[in-house]
Amino acid sequence: MTLLDYLPSLHNAAAPRIDPAIWPLTTTVDDLGRLCVGDVSLTDIADEFRTPTYVLDETDFRRRLQRYRAELPEVEIRYAAKSLLTTDIARWVAQEGAGLDVSSGGELAIALAGGMDPARIVLHGNAKPVDELSDALGFELPPGLAEPTETTSALPFEEAGSAEEAKAEESVVEDPETVH
Repeated sequence: MTLLDYLPSLHNAAAPRIDPAIWPLTTTVDDLGRLCVGDVSLTDIADEFRTPTYVLDETDFRRRLQRYRAELPEVEIRYAAKSLLTTDIARWVAQEGAGLDVSSGGELAIALAGGMDPARIVLHGNAKPVDELSDALGFELPPGLAEPTETTSALPFEEAGSAEEAKAEESVVEDPETVH
């Protein structure tokens, strides 16, 4: 039982304030005084799935991505997979034309399974295993944000120029006048 069950007159005492900075844009209070997201009562969700439970509102997610794109048209919008990534979220991101920022092979696999274009995925971070970086190269992901390390130097990156040019660069000819 809640206080509203004991004092139903409180239902009309004040309009509920739902802060859109915290709650999804579709959050409402129904006629029974229950908090709802996308017309689904959170108490019903808690009864069915128990707590704690993550509740995502697709409409809210898409609207926020659309708002970012409208306000920042010249900026590449990327969703940070580390906040929460499922195949559905990856699909929503892809359908809204945003990019995805991943930091692990698992996140990369989920992104690809959700239909993300590899060209819109950025793999970043340090201490990546060679096999994870090789997988990223296999999918032709755009360059990430990591600095070259011993791990990345073991990868089969293609250098610009021909094999002959590379051999010519390797053989250093010393100027006899500067050698003492």
